[in-house]
Amino acid sequence: MWNLSRFVASRPIRSRRCFSTMIPRPCIIHKRGDAILHDPWINKDTGFPLTERNRLGLRGLLPPRVISFEQQYVRFMESYRSLEKNTQKETDTSAVALAKWRILNRLHDRNETLYYRVLIDNIKDFAPIIYTPTVGLVCQNYSGLFRRPRGMYFSAKDKGEMMSMVYNWPAERVDMIVLTDGSRILGLGDLGVHGIGIPIGKLDMYVAAAGLNPQRVWAMLSSSFILYLGLRQPRLEGEEYLSIIDEFIEAVLTRWPKAIIQFEDFQMKWAFETLKRYRRRFCMFNDDVQGTAGVALAGLLGTVRAQGRSLDHFPNQKIVVVGAGRLYFSYTIFCLASSAGLGVLSMAVQAVTKMTGKAEKAAQNFFLLDKDGLITKERKNLDPAAVPFAKAPGQIGELREGDSLLEVVGKVKPDVLLGLSGVGGVFNEEVLKAMRESGSSRPAIFAMSNPTMNAECTAAEAFKYAGENIVFASGSPFENVKLGKGNEGHVNQANNMYLFPGIGLGALLSGASFVTDGMLQAAAERLASYMTEEEIQKGILYPSIDCIRDITAEVGAAVVRAAVAEELAGGYLEVGPKHLANMSEKNTTNQGGQVASSVLVQLFLCLIDKKSTQILSDLKTQITQMAFTGTLDKCKACDKTVYVVDMMTLEGVPYHKTCFKCTHCKGKLEMTTYSSMDGVLYCKPHFEQLFKESGNFSKNFQSAKTDRNELPRTSSKLSSMFSGTQDKCAACEKTVYPLEKVTMEGECYHKTCFRCAHGGCPLTHSSYAALDGVLYCKHHFAQLFMVKGNYSHVLQAATHRRNSSASSSTDFAESNRADQDAAAADQDAAAADQDESEENS
Repeated sequence: MWNLSRFVASRPIRSRRCFSTMIPRPCIIHKRGDAILHDPWINKDTGFPLTERNRLGLRGLLPPRVISFEQQYVRFMESYRSLEKNTQKETDTSAVALAKWRILNRLHDRNETLYYRVLIDNIKDFAPIIYTPTVGLVCQNYSGLFRRPRGMYFSAKDKGEMMSMVYNWPAERVDMIVLTDGSRILGLGDLGVHGIGIPIGKLDMYVAAAGLNPQRVWAMLSSSFILYLGLRQPRLEGEEYLSIIDEFIEAVLTRWPKAIIQFEDFQMKWAFETLKRYRRRFCMFNDDVQGTAGVALAGLLGTVRAQGRSLDHFPNQKIVVVGAGRLYFSYTIFCLASSAGLGVLSMAVQAVTKMTGKAEKAAQNFFLLDKDGLITKERKNLDPAAVPFAKAPGQIGELREGDSLLEVVGKVKPDVLLGLSGVGGVFNEEVLKAMRESGSSRPAIFAMSNPTMNAECTAAEAFKYAGENIVFASGSPFENVKLGKGNEGHVNQANNMYLFPGIGLGALLSGASFVTDGMLQAAAERLASYMTEEEIQKGILYPSIDCIRDITAEVGAAVVRAAVAEELAGGYLEVGPKHLANMSEKNTTNQGGQVASSVLVQLFLCLIDKKSTQILSDLKTQITQMAFTGTLDKCKACDKTVYVVDMMTLEGVPYHKTCFKCTHCKGKLEMTTYSSMDGVLYCKPHFEQLFKESGNFSKNFQSAKTDRNELPRTSSKLSSMFSGTQDKCAACEKTVYPLEKVTMEGECYHKTCFRCAHGGCPLTHSSYAALDGVLYCKHHFAQLFMVKGNYSHVLQAATHRRNSSASSSTDFAESNRADQDAAAADQDAAAADQDESEENS
């Protein structure tokens, strides 16, 4: 799976830009001069060699010295380390964090190749800058920090125009979209358009951790908030709000139907509403509800191991959750009620149900609190999402509705106290000391709210008041805590970045129809099992951020396997679902390498370690051997064996590359130029002409294939205009010659017979409609069928007209000939009389 994450970031061969100086293939640039220097996609700063400067009109626009890519990398890192050294004594940590973000952002604006190289090589140092916790400061100060737009912005003013707006985005292909409405940015509240910093940071993590192509990711914000850069009007509510989201989703999926959409930082009511509304309609997930839940579940499972117990003990764990709205869990944990808190509890219930098989008792050890205290069924106006976790009066003994956090911890004695409240300091000294009385030998405290100032408690406070034997995890980074006798309290960062890149990567590579709970649970379980037993006993529940690419690859592989097991995998590019299903657990990760080496360019070859070159070579050898081995796949078009080297997969169906043609015109098709109906392939122009323009969607006309045994026509085009033919007119059943032939959906007509069966109106390719082989003009078709809704009352009459059209046309022709003969005889008689009269005179 390591190979998967390393190479899935590659770009297609037709790429306009090459990120790596190690790739010898040239790039086509359609810009010249300073336009190149102002485009961060292609700008190399002083790295342009003299030959490129001459060709691209850059000579004289840059200093004369050529500085290589590696030298630029060293210069930037020296500049960054100098900034760190000069700000060591600064007491204003927020100002220092923003200064570090600015220097990275300037590089991002100028040279994206160098930016992503720096980010990937130093992810542990820079993740806190581009992501949590600094991204919260950036969002709060976005109006003052704004220099260059990133992503796209949709608002209520754009209603009705979103379908055309999505085509303003320059990338032809988008794999991953991160969408937010800015209504609940971290724990900072409604920041409106300033929340665009969150999608940008998330997508940077997708590039750094999952290796996605940075030109195929898209940050998007839908906002209607009163802000300096946003609209100065109240937020939309109800159906008016949902109609905006619906229109945006329809527009995006029309242009990029295979894109994965991640919903981010929606306020609680819309987080659950949009998840319920869309999760079974396309491939999407909500990171706050589902991603946070998965990370929390992995931590809870790790806590059981840290207590020296088997995972079978997980259903017995007592979990108190503070914050009803963001996570899923199954320990006896204390959580504050938020959207993330409810997400954690839901996922935990699913895990307990899976272990015990008893869904009705899965939530009995979960205790949920919000700002009003313990939630029970006696609560008035109880949120529907919290109903499954509300305790009945006789179920909780001495506990009562609205009991405080301190009272609940003192009476329940939980194994886990989990905070997702977004309220800084809610785990105060009294609450932490009460955790010393926990029934667990090693209680766990999860202060998961972001950013740092909103954390429920600090690491130092937790180890000081709750005891040195606790397991501690937080959403934002804290330094490890020095304990007595040279010991150290380990701080785990339980951040979504361990999961969401892998979930997105696995969903993309599997081609899943949608993201299921099984796929999410598989991701959480893989993260939980990543740590060794020795690390777990030290209190280390999550790996180092240095390993983020390896973790993402492993999580992505688990998601792919879950999608295959649930029969939801549709395949990715040329790797179909059958091939995914046949891959063993060991080589599932090779799938990414196979796709990359056969279809994509090794875009980030210079951005990863030296071992990647040998890995790529080994993968190419595996693919070469695989391409010519036996296979049971049959081409859909010709029903002959199709080998991997000559195979392309469409919607899970294999074809020879040479058989992937339009049924109507036999023109060669590509993945971006085909349309299909009931498995029959067409090029888009003929699909439009045959169906959308004509209005004929009858299945009788979809199998218009020529007979393979049909005799060949004469090779001369001119002679064929007048030579004999076997074609018969479908209307009059007489021979039809090429000079007077009209072909429509495999049927031949005389031009004079191509008429409406109802009114005899002349027809054209764009003005006809058909039903069961009977032709009509669109006017009469609408009059007869669409208005009345009855398709059968005229079929007999239409068939009679079609059958009788031959005899009527013959009678009409014979009558014309008789009239012409009579007229000619009259003319001859008149001429004879005139001659006789002239002779007499």
